[in-house]
Amino acid sequence: VGSSSGFGQFAASALLLLRSVQYGQQLQSSLQTIAESLPRVELLRREMDRIPPPEMTAGERVLGAIEHVELRDVSYQYPSTAGLALSGVSLTLRPGIIVGVAGPSGSGKSTLAQILLRLRVPESGQYLVNGRPAAEYSAASWRSVVSHVPQQPHLLHGTLAENVSFFDESISRDTVAASLTAVGLQDLVESLPGGLDAELGPTGRNLSGGQVQRLGIARALARAPRLVVLDEPTSALDANAERVVGDALEALRGRSDVLVVVIAHRPTTLALCDEMVVLQDGRVTATGSSREVAQDNQFLAA
Repeated sequence: VGSSSGFGQFAASALLLLRSVQYGQQLQSSLQTIAESLPRVELLRREMDRIPPPEMTAGERVLGAIEHVELRDVSYQYPSTAGLALSGVSLTLRPGIIVGVAGPSGSGKSTLAQILLRLRVPESGQYLVNGRPAAEYSAASWRSVVSHVPQQPHLLHGTLAENVSFFDESISRDTVAASLTAVGLQDLVESLPGGLDAELGPTGRNLSGGQVQRLGIARALARAPRLVVLDEPTSALDANAERVVGDALEALRGRSDVLVVVIAHRPTTLALCDEMVVLQDGRVTATGSSREVAQDNQFLAA
């Protein structure tokens, strides 16, 4: 009996030790995931600190097609900063083209993108869509036709299809598949176990930077957008990845119903654009066809 009792105690101790090891491994894995996420969390925290609380009241007008967007003498200043991030910016942009926005660091490129997306409200001047103040359009209709592709698209705990649809049940699997094909990710779909149902994590360990960026563009395409804003889509990519992202942008070129705005600094990315806007110190210093602006503007020539 004593021997049996001793063996039982030993077995129980061994089981506890085994479980402790397993829990330790799980804890280590969880800590690693948290550590990998911390830079993203810190980046998000800093960005949230820069974005003021919503200042606009949600409008009721439904936005469908976008005929043109216009900025009239728009200025913006961040809280607790001395200078203007944007000063007297006036632009008219129409669908059917890819517009590149260039300029040195701190010139106001990202601020302009955020105003176009209605993440910020001009302190002075007007932002008009189809001749009406952008704030008149409802948030729901706005989100349905305006898409943003950030510099580093964030992947979700979910399948490849869910990462494209962003859990929007109105987007069909056929639309998801077509969007991935349009940006050249059909080979990825075929290579992943489960295809569209392959599970992806937030760090996208199995995807290259170019694939993640193209997935972000596919996510935008799946919503049949009328305005797409891409923020530095190739800044963190090597030459090969930049080329495939450029090929993905071609899926948007020539769509008469879509306006594409690309915030960029690489000449190779700007070369994909039909028209160009150059910002310096928050002011527009040049606009026009990409070829003309690239030839005549001192910043781009440098």
